[in-house]
Amino acid sequence: MTAMAAWRCMEMHGDAAMSYPGHSRVTLVLSCVDNYEARITINQVCLELDQVWMESGVSEDAVSGHIQLLLPGDTACFQCVPPLVVASGIDERSLKREGVCAASLPTTMGIVAGLLVQNALKHML
Repeated sequence: MTAMAAWRCMEMHGDAAMSYPGHSRVTLVLSCVDNYEARITINQVCLELDQVWMESGVSEDAVSGHIQLLLPGDTACFQCVPPLVVASGIDERSLKREGVCAASLPTTMGIVAGLLVQNALKHML
């Protein structure tokens, strides 16, 4: 379910619509989206619901990745502490370069995903 779909569902049906029997909410949202606008949407929904979430991403050239834990009310939200490229005022769509070989992108994504899961488990235990 997308963040916007989840938000609309919550508006229409309340917390029960997003829960499994016996559970009122999720423990942790893991964000693995590929653009800033989607991250902002997830940030807004998680702030509204006071929902803890972990944000992750991989650079366009597959050289680096990141994971961050966002705790509404305890840490700055994603929009208040954006990635450096966004804070610099650079349009992220301009970063896509022709001819960049991102052959290692799946490998980097797999490593970041593994680290995300490891950190999610540490957070929940």
